[in-house]
Amino acid sequence: MTRKPQLPSNVDEKDLEATFANSFSYVPDGSSSSNDAFRDYVHKWLAEWVKRQFEFAEDINHAASKLSPAIFVFVEWPQDIIHAGDVTLIEDFFCKTSTDISGKIIFANANLRSAYYSKTPIKTTEQGAILLSGLGLQNAPCIIFKPAEEFKIAWSPDGISTSPSNITHLPIKGLDKVSKEELDEVLKDFHKRNTEFPNGTAMVWDSATKRIVIRNCEASIRDSLHRHLRDRVFASNAKLILREYELENGRVDIWIAPSVVRPHTGACLIELKVLRSRPFSGSSSNNATYSSNTNERWARRGVNQAARYKAIDNADLGYTCCFDARDDDNELPDIVKLANEKDVCFRRYFMYSSTDSAS
Repeated sequence: MTRKPQLPSNVDEKDLEATFANSFSYVPDGSSSSNDAFRDYVHKWLAEWVKRQFEFAEDINHAASKLSPAIFVFVEWPQDIIHAGDVTLIEDFFCKTSTDISGKIIFANANLRSAYYSKTPIKTTEQGAILLSGLGLQNAPCIIFKPAEEFKIAWSPDGISTSPSNITHLPIKGLDKVSKEELDEVLKDFHKRNTEFPNGTAMVWDSATKRIVIRNCEASIRDSLHRHLRDRVFASNAKLILREYELENGRVDIWIAPSVVRPHTGACLIELKVLRSRPFSGSSSNNATYSSNTNERWARRGVNQAARYKAIDNADLGYTCCFDARDDDNELPDIVKLANEKDVCFRRYFMYSSTDSAS
């Protein structure tokens, strides 16, 4: 059983729950499916749970090390699993972040308004997988939460037994600190939500079918990424995530303060570039094209900029992120080699003209 933290005398638990319930009326960035909504709601709920459980703890990692994993399973009609007989209703679960979730499997609908937990406790995710298989829910979308392992959150849309390649690791917003590996996942998640397909939330295309991006595409992606990092990932440290950060030798697109990157050895810099097929001319009838040499030169410039900024700022991490609007999804081995030589993390995100073209 998780020991309930002692709240300050001037804080009322019911007020906390009411405040969180009001904030839970929506999840930032919206969702296009029930699966996505479930992921976002659980992610937000866990962020609040961590904050509620550990904001007064002297040693967060020590306090969390004794907790067993929890598994959140998406079930459209959670009441349908009552036939299993070994479940209990959790009233107002969506706003009760004082709930003990250690070692529990929680079955909930997309917005967490209906939730039950299994009375059979688990010590490992393997035990949870066996229990879910017995209920025929091994393929149900789920989130695996491991507080004892630095609050790891793993989103598995294809079920608990899916292969690691289909699992997305989400940073815990309540802690607002990420490692390099987690930041990579954050950037991938941003791409999936905003730029991978034309229905993403970032303004990218003038004509997706003709593969012509808007005039100020890099600025548009920069602003969208800044909002994504500020609002979804580093919410309580939003002032430490800066765009167009001024350095002695230029302005970096995104700057993340050292205090919110693990380990705390320096800042993280992100330089953005867009690789283009055709120039924007105000008309989608434009037939001019960019050569492969032009795009490689632009990507190379991004790597060199990131390396210079990283050196002048004594930063720990330097990223060059290329959002790729070229006609073909081709790798850039010479740029990858250059980035490795300069200790820059090079990432390329191909932007599809449609969901059909990705298959």
